[in-house]
Amino acid sequence: MDSNSAIDPRIQHAGSFYQGSRKVLSTTVAREIVKQLSQVIEHHINIMDTEGIIISSTDPNRIGSLHGGAKKIIDEKLNELLIESDDEYVG
Repeated sequence: MDSNSAIDPRIQHAGSFYQGSRKVLSTTVAREIVKQLSQVIEHHINIMDTEGIIISSTDPNRIGSLHGGAKKIIDEKLNELLIESDDEYVG
């Protein structure tokens, strides 16, 4: 991997698919992103689908569960959401 690149360029196009006209990550690509980011970020990482379901995570027990904060962002079309405690939202 190029030292100037944060994400391996091989995953930029591999495994993506479309939902309607919207490009969406496959779980394979999401797993690879989490794997690579976890090597440089010392925090938990989750990637959610368009419904707020966790499709990849540094915590395998969370995969398939709802991320309440992501669901709120999606439903309310928010640009961002500050979550101050782990029990603030479901998931």
